[in-house]
Parts: sequence; structure tokens; C-alpha cells
Amino acid sequence: MMKLQDLKDKTWETWLMLQKFAGVVVQPENFQPEVRAFGDLRYRDTWKRALGHFMALSIVRSVLEPVSLVTFYLNPPRDDWSWEVRRETFEAYIRIPGALDLIREGLNEIFGSPSSYQGEDLNGIFELVENSARVRGLLPRS
Repeated sequence: MMKLQDLKDKTWETWLMLQKFAGVVVQPENFQPEVRAFGDLRYRDTWKRALGHFMALSIVRSVLEPVSLVTFYLNPPRDDWSWEVRRETFEAYIRIPGALDLIREGLNEIFGSPSSYQGEDLNGIFELVENSARVRGLLPRS
């Protein structure tokens, strides 16, 4: 588990990258108010939600290939730092218009043609989809 300070640092780095990628003048004083939109700055969950949101925006701006979206960006390896915020990233990502279409396209590409991906490689994305559906009341809670 990431220490709170590491989580804050990753959130800052991701936010900063988004600002630079957008070509705007970076105004550091806007960082905390943007994070505060996700809750109280004293709580870890606030920072996880903010980082997930910023990562989702980063994915939208940089990932053009649906298969890598499904197999890596939304389903990172367990030893990657982003594993800890994968649920928050997924939840933020699917709220973005057109996001579900890219996930669907990625899954269709994987299952619609011979693939080097094994079923266990995709368990993480299936777990995220199932959890999200349960939270939204689309599936019964187990």
C-alpha cells in the first residue's frame, strides 16, 4: 500500500502532467482546490479518487488503442503503483462520454480474433466491471 505522501506525490505528478499536456500555464495554487472537489484533503480516499480522476483524464488524452486500454491502462499489473487506484481510475474513466465504447471495442478485438491474452490476464478488468455493476445496482450484491 502506498504511503499517503506517495499518493499525494503521484496525484500532484499526474495533475501536473495533465496541465502541461493541455498546454496551459501551470498554476500550482489550483491543485488543492481541484483535489478538494473529491473530499477532505486529510483522507486517503480523497487522494485516491482525485488520482483516479486525473489518471482517467490522462488515459482519455493519450491512449488510442482499445486493446491496451483494457489489458494495461485499466488493468495494470499488480506490481505497478497504479494497481492501488485501479478501481478509482476505472470508475472515473467510465463516466467519460465514449469510454464504454472503447472498452467494448477492446474486448471485441481480444475475443473476436486469435489473441495472445489468456483469460487470467483479463480477470482484473472483469472484476472491475462486475464491481462497478454491483455498486450501481445492476447486479445483485454477493
